Amino acid sequence: MNKETKGYLSVAISAVSTVAKLVAGAVSLSVFTVLSAFYSCGFLIAKALCLKGRKENGAKRRVLLYLSVAGVTGASAIFYTVGAVRQLVDPVGFGYGMIAAITIAAVSFYDLGAAIAGLIGAAKAKDGFGVELKRINLSGALAALALTQTALLSVSGGQALSSSGIMGVVAGAVTAIGALLSALKGCRLRTAVKKAEETNLERVLSDKVD
Repeated sequence: MNKETKGYLSVAISAVSTVAKLVAGAVSLSVFTVLSAFYSCGFLIAKALCLKGRKENGAKRRVLLYLSVAGVTGASAIFYTVGAVRQLVDPVGFGYGMIAAITIAAVSFYDLGAAIAGLIGAAKAKDGFGVELKRINLSGALAALALTQTALLSVSGGQALSSSGIMGVVAGAVTAIGALLSALKGCRLRTAVKKAEETNLERVLSDKVD
């Protein structure tokens, strides 16, 4: 499977995850799950921007896309962290069945391992937007771990713990750091573009004088 197909598959998974979390949040009346759904929706948009960036050759357009990814993921991080803090202060349990809880846990740990491996691979390949895509996957995997904690507690008879809120804050922080890195990458590219334009202008003016 080539990287483009994997990218589209990742977007499709985010779309399914968003819908699933919205349904789960509505059924269990969980504000945290609903907020997690909007978090996934932000990732869906950011991943779509990354896929577009991979096909974009224009430097100025790539700058805009990097900054757009930063803005979307940054907003998602703030939104999700608010929900995580709420869960930290006032822990609320989830009503999942055994099969659903085990499935969530298995998928979450798989996603975490795959996201880390993918991020390392994209960095080695110097795939700019690929790195952004894998970084988003890592944030999503960390957020899923927060959901896993409460899902497993719901079938073990345990009470809701603030630890899921802590994990949510960690996921939000990682996403915010990723957004900052995306913004820095976009700013560096914009600086390089401006410098290239100025250099070319100086060359043109010099040729005219000569």
